[in-house]
Amino acid sequence: MRFSAGLWVGGGVTPNQLRGFGPIRNPDGKLTYFPGALDILLGLKKNYDGPHDAIASKAAYDFQLSGEPAQVTQCPVCGSLLAVPEEGLGEGEHTLHMVYLRLPPAAPAPSILPKPAAGIQIQELSFKHRQNDYGTLILKVKIDAQKHWDADAIDRYFWEQLPQHLHNAQLQSARPARPGYFVLSYPTQKNTRVDADFEIYCPNPDCELNQHVWAEQVPEPREKTGGQKKQVTQMMLGLSNQCEPGLAVIYGSGMDWQSIPEPFRETDYKKRGTSIPIPAFTVDDQVYTRCPSLVIATVDKFARLAFEGESATLFGNVTHYHARYGYYRQGCPPEHPQKLPQTYQANGYCLHPPLENLSKEVPPFAPPELILQDELHLIEGPLGSMVGIYETAVDYLCQREADGKIIRPKYIASTATVRRAEPQVQALFARTLAQFPPPALSADDRFFATMQEVHPLDSNRPGRLYVGVCAPGKGAQTPIVRIWSALLQRAGELKGQAPDEKLDPFWTLVGYFNALRELAGALSLYRQDIPEWLKHRTNLCRPLDEYRRIELSSRSKSTDLPNLLRRLETRRPSPGAADTTFATSMFGTGVDIDRLSLMVVHGQPKTTSAYIQATGRVGRQVCGLVVTFFRATRPRDLDHYEFFTGYHRALYRYVEPVTVAPFSPRARERSLGPVSVILLRLAHKIGGLVLDDLWRVQQRFSGAFFAGAPLMKDQRQKAEVKAITSILEERARAQPPGRRPSDDVTAREAASELDRWRMIADQHTDPNEFVYNEPAVMREPQRHVVLGDSQHRGRWDEAFENAPQSLRDVEETTTFQE
Repeated sequence: MRFSAGLWVGGGVTPNQLRGFGPIRNPDGKLTYFPGALDILLGLKKNYDGPHDAIASKAAYDFQLSGEPAQVTQCPVCGSLLAVPEEGLGEGEHTLHMVYLRLPPAAPAPSILPKPAAGIQIQELSFKHRQNDYGTLILKVKIDAQKHWDADAIDRYFWEQLPQHLHNAQLQSARPARPGYFVLSYPTQKNTRVDADFEIYCPNPDCELNQHVWAEQVPEPREKTGGQKKQVTQMMLGLSNQCEPGLAVIYGSGMDWQSIPEPFRETDYKKRGTSIPIPAFTVDDQVYTRCPSLVIATVDKFARLAFEGESATLFGNVTHYHARYGYYRQGCPPEHPQKLPQTYQANGYCLHPPLENLSKEVPPFAPPELILQDELHLIEGPLGSMVGIYETAVDYLCQREADGKIIRPKYIASTATVRRAEPQVQALFARTLAQFPPPALSADDRFFATMQEVHPLDSNRPGRLYVGVCAPGKGAQTPIVRIWSALLQRAGELKGQAPDEKLDPFWTLVGYFNALRELAGALSLYRQDIPEWLKHRTNLCRPLDEYRRIELSSRSKSTDLPNLLRRLETRRPSPGAADTTFATSMFGTGVDIDRLSLMVVHGQPKTTSAYIQATGRVGRQVCGLVVTFFRATRPRDLDHYEFFTGYHRALYRYVEPVTVAPFSPRARERSLGPVSVILLRLAHKIGGLVLDDLWRVQQRFSGAFFAGAPLMKDQRQKAEVKAITSILEERARAQPPGRRPSDDVTAREAASELDRWRMIADQHTDPNEFVYNEPAVMREPQRHVVLGDSQHRGRWDEAFENAPQSLRDVEETTTFQE
């Protein structure tokens, strides 16, 4: 089995589902389609004119793209492009690798190829054939300054202009702008193939990943059709039975060898690959069904656990494996491309996905044993309180029993700016704090490094020199123009005088802003006033290209972030090295690019923690310069300017403590119900007692639902259900003093929430009438729900009103209608 990583984040970053659904008629009478990850990879867009007929038919409906599954844009080994960003390739030389079927024996000369666009020259086109009919097309292009080749133009070039020069060879990746993403399909009884998933491979034939043999064991291979299973021997894999000691293939009990996609398999052995796939899963459906070894997630996603029974696989709670759809629990089959069943199945719902003979019973996995919480200081306030109470369910689901003992998961939390971490850790995780490294005798000794105050002009050591600027009587804009112009121009003057490795850290100027309004104002100055001032001051002014400007703020699309960070990593002498970066608080969380050493901070940030985090992103590799511009008209800025030296010499002393109160009255009101749903739907046992399988079920049929929500009518007094109140009460009593509710308050409120659920279940016993949740965006709600929302309120019964669907939505949205 492979080691893999999964990305479990919001739908604005990556799609939640592999396959789209619809079309559904919206209230305006129009048909609306909801795209999935496969649709987006294949290039679905308005006015689609590509080669896929199925995508063209979907493009005729109304739809809105959300998220980007191609989050891995470069090969982690060789750096080759796996996905072209939507804004395309910028100035400089670029190499594209494309995997094709039946390439011509020889590549045509670049001179006879059509030119992609003005300012884009094809330098070289070559083919590298494999032992089978597959090969790699290698295209090298050069893009002039202030030009770029966007993703749509690349698609059109390879779809429309290049095929006649390739003798109509067939591209194997999802589309030209996604050269490293390959759609996986399975055969049907009608000799057709159905798209089911995607895999990531590096298309560069010289990459180290493509120099090794690859084979993978799974419970059932993807190509299985239901026939008698054959034991794949070492000889059938093409490996000698006379291996040296320690080199024989180890067969897992009950496992089989996975079928390799055709472009990457050996000619004689379809179970043996010539390339190692990049083990990344970026869509929720993949994370649930492929069960990656490592899951990278955001805490706001915890709210979705109550809505998605399939998410139990995150905690090792699986019962079966399907050859085409992966791991799942009986009664919670994964999404599949088949049409919705017309009627209820056995026991009223589907136990397995279609083609049950392709499913195999498997033992459950061990739950996660280690949870890493990065940026602990950000888990505070309303968000932190919600995270803390949802951690009750996460912690419980990660527990396992061994030798009669309950083993809880271990937590490691990291932060560079925190004060009073003990009560915060106790409130969030119900754990005692063990700090590493422990405090030393000197505040300068940090175990990993010894901090010594250096002379401000010492440029040979990493660190930051802080400079405060306050210009009374000069207004708000004039100082910005002068500061930015001086820093940008000086770096430009050093071009050609200093070696690139010394100039690069100061080539990109980072502007940090406390509000979008301030960022927008500075951006206007950058586009007009700063270039004019540079021309006024010198004849050899530094040219500033709009394409070499990067913005990291809430205005940036989440789908563009991987490419923006990649561009920010580009170093000189590459012509694509960024001139400037305009950033807000986003820059202080997760931007770990060590080439940056020049920053302007516009106004003192609200907290010292934010100031340290933001300015700490520069000066990591070599010395850094941070210029803080204070507005003389702002009393707080003026106060920091007057005490500038003392403040910066003891910066960490002024870090503010954070506050979280997971079991505050408002947090309990919003969260006790959904947390109870999580435990009932995702756990295998509660209080040592096995839960009824029906708790997990919510399935959609053609015009109907089947949900386990009415089960509360008969099982409210069962010991496993009553144990939920004890779990929540125990967690509440583990809170630090001052944040701990009175004894039995949490248990009584949790019991009241469950009693309300039972009351509604008494009135609505039909599993199609009372469900866990009902999406009601495109149509009027028609059912009573456990997890309520604004669409159901006042018209249908709700067990838990306003159940959060994201922990960032701490308050419900108020809508106004004309």
